[in-house]
Order: sequence, then structure tokens, then C-alpha cells
Amino acid sequence: MDALEQSLLEKIGEARFACVELRLYLDTHPDDATAKADYLAYALKLQQLIGRYEHCLLYTSPSPRD
Repeated sequence: MDALEQSLLEKIGEARFACVELRLYLDTHPDDATAKADYLAYALKLQQLIGRYEHCLLYTSPSPRD
């Protein structure tokens, strides 16, 4: 695993953690608009990071024939 893949995995873990914690908070504070906006922002960031990681794997992984 190269440095870019490792960095993306760390950022994915951080964004996933933020999403989980904000979701738990929103379970008990459903009317908190700021937390809801933060959750949506982190969820979007998480999707983008996962997309970048998948793209990285797709275009940097060796061919099965190699």
C-alpha cells in the first residue's frame, strides 16, 4: 500500500467516525440544524473520499496477469 492509499484510508476513517458520532448525537437532538448540516457535510466528504480511494485502487493495482 502506497502513501496515498494510506492517507486516504486514514481520512476515510476520520470522516466515518465523525458521521457515526454525529448520527448518534442527532438521535437524541433531532432538531439541531447545525449538527444536521455537519453530518451531511461529513457524509458527502466520506462518499468523495471513498470514490477517490476506489479510483486509486482501480488505476494503481497490478493486473492479475502481472
